[in-house]
Amino acid sequence: MKEEINLQNIEKAIVLLQENGYDATIEGLPTRTQADYDAIKDPFCRYGAMIEDALQIHRCASQIAAVTNMGRSESINRMTEPFRKGFFTLAVVGKMSSGKSTFINALLNDRLLPTGHFQTTCTLTTIQHSEQKALHVIYGDNHEVTYTDDIAEKLKELVAIPEEYKNVPVNNINRLILAGKTLKEVCSKEIIGQLEFLSKSTIEVSQVKKYYKEHPKKLIPKAVCIECPLLENYRGWRIVDTPGVDAIGGIEDDTKQFLCGCDTKGNHNVDAIIFVQAAKDRIEERTLNEFVHNTMDSLTEEAKSRAFFVLTHATSTEFIRNKEEILRLAKRLFVDYSGIGINEKRLLAVDSLASLLNEDDLLDLESLVDGGQPFHWTDVKEWEICLDLLLQIEITLRRKDKVEFCNENIHRKLREMANFHQLRALLDDFVREEKQAAFNTVISFISQDIKDCIAIKEKDIKILESNLGKSPTAFKAELEAEKDKLDEFQQQANTKIADITNTYSKSAIDKRFLSEVMDGLTLETFKSLSSFNEMRKKAEEIGNAAKLLEKSISRSIKEDIEGFIQEKHKVLDIVMPAIDIDNIEHEARKASTTYKTETYRVRKKEGVGARIGRFFGWIFAADWGYETATHTITHHDTVKEHDEQATKMFAAIKENMDAYRKNLLKELQLISDNVATELSDIISRRKADYDAMAEKTSLAEEIQSKQQQVEGLEEALARLDAYQS
Repeated sequence: MKEEINLQNIEKAIVLLQENGYDATIEGLPTRTQADYDAIKDPFCRYGAMIEDALQIHRCASQIAAVTNMGRSESINRMTEPFRKGFFTLAVVGKMSSGKSTFINALLNDRLLPTGHFQTTCTLTTIQHSEQKALHVIYGDNHEVTYTDDIAEKLKELVAIPEEYKNVPVNNINRLILAGKTLKEVCSKEIIGQLEFLSKSTIEVSQVKKYYKEHPKKLIPKAVCIECPLLENYRGWRIVDTPGVDAIGGIEDDTKQFLCGCDTKGNHNVDAIIFVQAAKDRIEERTLNEFVHNTMDSLTEEAKSRAFFVLTHATSTEFIRNKEEILRLAKRLFVDYSGIGINEKRLLAVDSLASLLNEDDLLDLESLVDGGQPFHWTDVKEWEICLDLLLQIEITLRRKDKVEFCNENIHRKLREMANFHQLRALLDDFVREEKQAAFNTVISFISQDIKDCIAIKEKDIKILESNLGKSPTAFKAELEAEKDKLDEFQQQANTKIADITNTYSKSAIDKRFLSEVMDGLTLETFKSLSSFNEMRKKAEEIGNAAKLLEKSISRSIKEDIEGFIQEKHKVLDIVMPAIDIDNIEHEARKASTTYKTETYRVRKKEGVGARIGRFFGWIFAADWGYETATHTITHHDTVKEHDEQATKMFAAIKENMDAYRKNLLKELQLISDNVATELSDIISRRKADYDAMAEKTSLAEEIQSKQQQVEGLEEALARLDAYQS
């Protein structure tokens, strides 16, 4: 598989095809050129355009080959859906007061999100492109409201928590209200105990009652989406502002599930994750280490591979004085530490306010040092920090750099201190690398489908040519011989599938689960874990080990089946369309997922409300127009004593792993059954092709027709190959 697209090859391929009269051969082939793709600044949108063209080539090839469903069509459609209908989704995660909202504002160069709130509600907020600004909110009773005026002020009202409830875990109370819990249930001794455990503080029941009565479902926002004009290179992005980790109320579990989750088609909720930490805080503090362990360690290995770590407040005195030491510690914690392992290039320091200052075209920076606060900078504390920053830059430019204190030099210094140009470059590179890999897989599948069609047509031409001048009886006899080869392949395939089923029998799966997932895990060893967090971490490790085992087995089966088919094609001298093994696995996994799960929304279905965020990781049962994804339950919050916690957690793990094992067996059986069914269907269609050929009265005309099909398919393949260098 090629690693990069060579856009010049696309343009050259078009010219070459046109020079050879391609217009008369393939009607409807896309005609966009390198310049057309280059004009699309957003890298995700650019790939979307190329995906549309590649799919058009696939459709053209299907028409030429006169087939309605080319081999890997289902997998291709599923893999390309994020390009065609979705966004490049970037989630931003951080502790409270880490500067997360200011960071997002600076990243998008737009003061969208309210800042300065220590504690806010737990709503996931999405930001996406639209020509007009609007704030869309879905409330707990499922009614939807769109705000177009005073969006910033309305958003502040939505996220701010009244002063009298600052010490109440309102996020968890909101969840209980939305889940339909009664006032009596919410105020029960058990639930109050759980809330106290999560918030690490004593809770006044009278406050909970008062809050409950003042906040019915119709006043609690559960989905928020901001639409606004974004920079051209972010038009295909969706930014998700997640609730602050370690906020009162323990909402981080929802965030973790959202970051690791997938939609019903197996596509990630999130393409990339930025973890934000204030550089002004001492990086070796215990709270930061807890953030690292409790948030980062709980992510799947795949999710970690999409993570960035950003230190904010890079112009703070604390960071400037200890920059080398802080970056060294950050590297040790987030790059070298084996449980985290973020790519070193993706760890960097930025300053959000410096970036906002630098990008603000309304400001005359030079004059602001002696002037007042600009009218459009309404946050007094923010502006005080900005003024200190400008004074710091003035001293640096005049005394250290020995240059003039002017707008040009101020902007240069701000850009350098902000460092958002480096972050944006890293994100652009990541989009290109990630989407390039997915794009290449799609191109490879389409290319192989076309090659399979060419091979089938050439096989048919070979049979037809060898029978020119022979009697119809001899011709039909040769076609029957080809059908006999297919029958032999069917018998050998049945034997192979039976062998695979025996290899992955219940006893074999049970044995692998014991050795690779539950090895050495007993109730006593679980009780020996020092804390509830350690138990939860162990539960998550077991869940990840089960998923890795499932992937390993599926991969082995796929390689075994594909290797068998390839070998038999050569030995028996047969040519058939490929089976869509990737889609077979995907559908089998979906059909077998019946173990205990929690459901959360990931994408709004088509309709009037489709402009709303489409996916929010809430764990409520009601269906209000969103597609859903599932998360395996591997733990339950409790405030019992240590041994009781361990007993309950261990029982939950065993229950879920037993269910996971049963469902894996069901999944593997479905894969075997569906492979057998699809092979049988392909063989039947191939036999039908031979029966149709047997009825042809003019073999020469049939040869000419199939040669024209091959020429058309080769032209489509040439255009497709131009996407790869």
